[in-house]
Amino acid sequence: MERTVSAIVLKRADRGEADRRLTLLTPDMGKLEVIARGAKKPQSRLAAGSEPLSVGEYGIAATRKTWFVTGVRPVSVYKRLRTDYWRLHAALSITEICAACVPFGADAAPEWHLLNACLAGIESADDPFPAYAWALAQWLQITGFAPNLDPLYVLQRDGHRIVLLSPGLGTSVHPETQPWPIDVIEASWECGVALARLPLLEAPPAKMQGCSDVVRVLVQFVRAHAESELPVTQALVSEWTTHVSKLQG
Repeated sequence: MERTVSAIVLKRADRGEADRRLTLLTPDMGKLEVIARGAKKPQSRLAAGSEPLSVGEYGIAATRKTWFVTGVRPVSVYKRLRTDYWRLHAALSITEICAACVPFGADAAPEWHLLNACLAGIESADDPFPAYAWALAQWLQITGFAPNLDPLYVLQRDGHRIVLLSPGLGTSVHPETQPWPIDVIEASWECGVALARLPLLEAPPAKMQGCSDVVRVLVQFVRAHAESELPVTQALVSEWTTHVSKLQG
């Protein structure tokens, strides 16, 4: 059986001396693993199309248990993502989350359109991190794990408004709750408000106050429900938090 599918490469892994195993996201077949024979060879016609973030029309053919790539017609390569360190890592984080959250073999048209919107938003934004925060919130929304922050409980501490959040429960935690959930995290009240509003936005915001705090919390919510450790995402948040701290210091 042979067919052509629209696909985005979520991740790749080497297979033997010359081949690559690709994880694709398609609107009709969901998440799909395929083998790109000879794609590790520089002269291979499949080499460029086997890179993460590649978007194209993929010819695939099935044997009894495995899909193989027979050809690729590139559609978009998101060039600006590949020339900026933070944009690239934010985009790779979103594809990592997509790979962890979307099941194999299921219809994934909403996820397909959302991933394209996330990558386009990160690529085009003047500041990629508000777009990245929006993308994280949208993935929680589409997978059914968006936090329920109505009501958003507030704790006064040293003149500051603090909110307590539980990624596992997906809610705001009342300060008088005993005992607190073991995964409770603290964030500013402004962060809590941003978390509640982000899923309602149809497009990424251009700016976001306290964006690093919002991203830090959103990643905790994503990790609570993803079936993966998300190493790319964790590394991005750690590096960016350190970068922001140095700029502010």
